[in-house]
Amino acid sequence: MKKFGIPLGIVLIILLFIGIICIAIAAEVGILLLVGIEFENWKYLVGFIILYGIIEFALVMVSDVLIELKSEQLHRFHQYFAHMFISFTLLMTISLLMESIYLPLYGGIVFAIGTATLYLLFNSGSKKGRAES
Repeated sequence: MKKFGIPLGIVLIILLFIGIICIAIAAEVGILLLVGIEFENWKYLVGFIILYGIIEFALVMVSDVLIELKSEQLHRFHQYFAHMFISFTLLMTISLLMESIYLPLYGGIVFAIGTATLYLLFNSGSKKGRAES
């Protein structure tokens, strides 16, 4: 029984990870459709979301580390506006570079505010975030 337990656990963890990624992509696609994104094909939209997600994750992690190192107080405030700034500039830059995607300016603003607010809400549950702010 132990011979099947470890591989089965690894497969379940991989499937869970893939499921979480798919749910995140579906949520971002839904939000972008609500704010008026126009695209030629679904594969371009999914590619846009994956590219945006990878670059945004890296930039947000770097900004969080820099905020933790340099900021004495108001960590959540700085993280919220850093995430909003990163999200907006990255979203609009990628949409300008990809000819198959068009996102209106107000859509980028609403998306950036929405994702920064969700990030703040998810981050507010951590003990570290509550203790410092």
